Amino acid sequence: HDASVVTDGTVSERSLQIAVISDAQFTAAGGSLNEAIIANLRRSLRQIVAAGPDLVVIDGDLVDEANAATFALAEQILDEELTSKADIPWIWAPGNHEVMGNPISLFAQQEGAQLYSTQVLKRTRVTTLDSSRGTLHADGTDQLAKLRAQLDADADDPSVTGEVIVFHMPTEDYLPDKNSQLSDRTEAQAMDDMLAAWRQRTGKSVAVVNGHVGGFNARSFDGVTQLTNGNSGKGPAATADNGGFTGWTMLGVNPGAGITGDTLGDATARTRWLRAETHAHVDADADPTGGNGVVVNASA
Repeated sequence: HDASVVTDGTVSERSLQIAVISDAQFTAAGGSLNEAIIANLRRSLRQIVAAGPDLVVIDGDLVDEANAATFALAEQILDEELTSKADIPWIWAPGNHEVMGNPISLFAQQEGAQLYSTQVLKRTRVTTLDSSRGTLHADGTDQLAKLRAQLDADADDPSVTGEVIVFHMPTEDYLPDKNSQLSDRTEAQAMDDMLAAWRQRTGKSVAVVNGHVGGFNARSFDGVTQLTNGNSGKGPAATADNGGFTGWTMLGVNPGAGITGDTLGDATARTRWLRAETHAHVDADADPTGGNGVVVNASA
């Protein structure tokens, strides 16, 4: 219900567009269920290529097992659907399944894999972090120190108007069981507090993008937008009316609206800068005569 989610329209007119995909969770083992997951993933990737974003971010759990055969299949799919079809840069941030059965060093060898990355696109800094082991400090605090230093530098840099920070496990799972959030709750609160304080101090915009939960959701805190991307392949963990469907998200950023000043409680200021268009996989409309079908709007 957060205002950042587009419910009628698109973000296609915004000058910076970032496609987010996560949680396909396929393996190289074969089988009908696995093939259905891969088909959903390919469907999402083809829709993304057709939309032509400036960047694609794979926000973890693309694979279900961290072994050579599954990573090889992932490379094949990404090459067939992304690399060979469009000149769209992409980043793959790790989720917990990218380290399922092997150390993270195996994931780090894959094309596009990034344990920590940062870049500026059209006055917007996009940073990806590693939360694959359930916290943001599994290998020490280096990436958090880098993030803090970068935020401090960007605070006084007029060429950066907003920050999009991406990592797999959210600080808060929106589902009642709370099973899919950062395990270190002190760290989770500290991350939220740091971003909220930076937002208040600088008057610049901040959004956090996660996956892992198995559903699509949006919330805000202290002027910060937090989006949870749902599953692109495997079955969701929630009902359809609570974000439980497969698909992907397009972020639409208006870089010129990133510096909002003292407008923490103003949802309009947040959404002038960033909105999210959720692309649900829709195979059929409901019966318009009043049957039992359920319409899922592709921008719901």
